[in-house]
Amino acid sequence: LVYHGGRGGGGFGAGSQSVGRRGGSIGSSRGFQSSGVTADSSAADSETEEETKRKWEILQRAGNVINPCNSPKHPAALAGVPLADGPVILRSLQESYDAHSRCFVCGHSHPAGLALQTFRCEKVLEDASSHASALRSKATLSHTYEGLPGIVSTGIMDALMICHGSWQAGVALMDKAILPRPPLVLTKSFSVQIHDRCPPDTELVITTEAVEITDKKEPYRVTVKMALKAKGGDADHPGAKDFVCATGEAVYEKIGAVRSMR
Repeated sequence: LVYHGGRGGGGFGAGSQSVGRRGGSIGSSRGFQSSGVTADSSAADSETEEETKRKWEILQRAGNVINPCNSPKHPAALAGVPLADGPVILRSLQESYDAHSRCFVCGHSHPAGLALQTFRCEKVLEDASSHASALRSKATLSHTYEGLPGIVSTGIMDALMICHGSWQAGVALMDKAILPRPPLVLTKSFSVQIHDRCPPDTELVITTEAVEITDKKEPYRVTVKMALKAKGGDADHPGAKDFVCATGEAVYEKIGAVRSMR
């Protein structure tokens, strides 16, 4: 993931340099390597980490629940703010930040929606997905959403990816500016490339491949690249390895202070 903008904690509009994370805090303009961690452990980086932790703690003392997902990959947790006591029980972003949403794709309260669930990536991978803001969404679709027999409609695939990207854009902005909730974003453009058929009744996973934030001035924009994969094991894809159904890129624009409009 590549960020273009000023340092987190100073809000948006602080600059246009590329910045990366070290230990969950936004700091050095060197960016970050594929593992998501820079090699330098200078005093300046340590000071940035402490400052980031202090700002998350200020939000917490003000009565904000800064990590309602209870994710160890939240930048506050990576900066050293403790998780909730007891066993780590992860909650989806939808349940944590917008439990009353009736969005057809991801709404936690929609009685007949697609039930997309989004989480921070917990696995430490040797690619961009190890970044603290990277997200992973999942959904399983019934035959109701077939466009052709045995093939989920490409329009439904688009909807899943656009919704995942929307959460990714909001979370990336939240993490960067050290906010208690993701801001509301609006999709400005979307492009997709279909690589394979998308089967019904199979777990689908959407992962973030890259994120780019532009925040030199209003409106702040976020570009998200993502991939939609399905579990293997059918006649066309023997074995358990996931296969890519589609890749896409979407651009989002910040339009509100918090994601939930209710």
